[in-house]
Amino acid sequence: MRNRLSFLSLWSINDALNLEELKAGLDELRLAGVDGVIFHPRFYPNTPTYMSESYLNIISDLIIYAKTTGMVFWMYDENGWPSGTAGGEVMKRLPNSTCKWVEWVSDQDEHRGRIAFGSKLAVSSLDPVATHTFIDITYDGYRKGLSAEAFDYVTGFFSDEVAFLDGHGITVKTVQFLGMIGSRSNMKRNTGKRCFLYCRFCLSKEKATSASVSATGSC
Repeated sequence: MRNRLSFLSLWSINDALNLEELKAGLDELRLAGVDGVIFHPRFYPNTPTYMSESYLNIISDLIIYAKTTGMVFWMYDENGWPSGTAGGEVMKRLPNSTCKWVEWVSDQDEHRGRIAFGSKLAVSSLDPVATHTFIDITYDGYRKGLSAEAFDYVTGFFSDEVAFLDGHGITVKTVQFLGMIGSRSNMKRNTGKRCFLYCRFCLSKEKATSASVSATGSC
């Protein structure tokens, strides 16, 4: 089998869904030599409502049309970005979702500093409840809401800047974690205490199942 270079468009959808206009857009991309699209609601006006029955019915028809033209069709797994918030629906269902982190704060002397603890209300993909909720809304939503033929034709799902601290908070000086490790004094005494990280991933498009991965490390 020979490898073939393909070009896909990250197709930003920023207007109300109109099936005929969307089909025309696919035709324009195909005639321009684009092999397929990643369907990405981005600044989407929520007409029809994201992940609603009407929304999913239109996308099903669009995917079937893409299939008839031979265009590849991927789904972007979010309304906007970063992935993991389901367009704000995860926070609506879990308003106390919290991101927590440990950060090294340098003093004026760059060779000295201190450990700081931080937190804010936001979706963290290290939180199994929040991530399972996202999977239920998005991956299971597409699996159950698209027609069987349409879902079967989808090549895959594209995730972007998965929501650890809103997708922009990871640095070499920042470590995200689930649950406070303990007091600062306990942390100094008990250097062997472990932090547990828990992630959930959707590994199978066909079954839209999730798997758990845990990682441990001395803090």
